[in-house]
Amino acid sequence: MKRARWQTDHDTSATSTTRDTQQQTALTRVASMAILTPDEVLETGLNLCGYDRGRQNKVCRATNLRRFSSHYGSLPIVYAQIWEDLQTTEIAEARIDSVKPCVDSFLMAIHFLKRYPTEEERGGIFRSRATLTSVSTLCT
Repeated sequence: MKRARWQTDHDTSATSTTRDTQQQTALTRVASMAILTPDEVLETGLNLCGYDRGRQNKVCRATNLRRFSSHYGSLPIVYAQIWEDLQTTEIAEARIDSVKPCVDSFLMAIHFLKRYPTEEERGGIFRSRATLTSVSTLCT
């Protein structure tokens, strides 16, 4: 009887430890996330395409949204939500588990899917900072 009680206590302790480990992992993942607001996605996306902050500030918000949509296909709020979902999903295969997620790579991939530009076009659009073939150096 005593042995059964010890095993039950041990099993409860192991379950508690596993739960604590899972919670700690989740907290670590949340701390390393780069959740962006739609305004941050807008600014980052336009900056990536060559519209620096000065050029963005000289025009109205509607113009900036139109520019963003022409490069990426939708509004920044859509991509901000997708970016957040990629970091917070419970599906391990779909989750971005990088220590430093790179929103530039994400936006360049979205642009590629919308426009399907050649490598020469991508080099000019993204100010020769990187092409999709060498994007890993951009985010390190």
